[in-house]
Amino acid sequence: EYIPLNIFSSFIAGVSGGLSTIIAVNKKTKEILVSTIVGAFFNLVIVSFSIEKYGIDASNIALCVGFFITALIRFIFIRRDIDMKLNYKVLFMIIFEMLFVYFIFKLDNNKMVGVMLFLSILLWIVINREQILNFFYNFRSKVKNDI
Repeated sequence: EYIPLNIFSSFIAGVSGGLSTIIAVNKKTKEILVSTIVGAFFNLVIVSFSIEKYGIDASNIALCVGFFITALIRFIFIRRDIDMKLNYKVLFMIIFEMLFVYFIFKLDNNKMVGVMLFLSILLWIVINREQILNFFYNFRSKVKNDI
């Protein structure tokens, strides 16, 4: 039951680690230190105020928030030196999928799992509608040309 948040924390930690590599290549390790300290601070504050109420979920949530803040600060530092763009559609889809997995584990209700799966597929179609339409258009054109 705690695995989905751990996976999400690991994902964000991986992103944060990848961003730290970019910073290290530019020889700005002080920025890695600053972002790590700020993320750790938020982690400690969240755990301190929520561990009694939420138990182990509080530590998982604190890890997610701490790593997210660390990654965000590192992204801001990188943007000062490199024209790096963020694909918000992909980011939103990843977050939605992680939340989807979390709710499946938490709810353990077959009807709700079906609804969440339907919403996930619908969201994927909406986000990728242009690519889907281009695929079918190209497929149809190719079939017409072959006939």
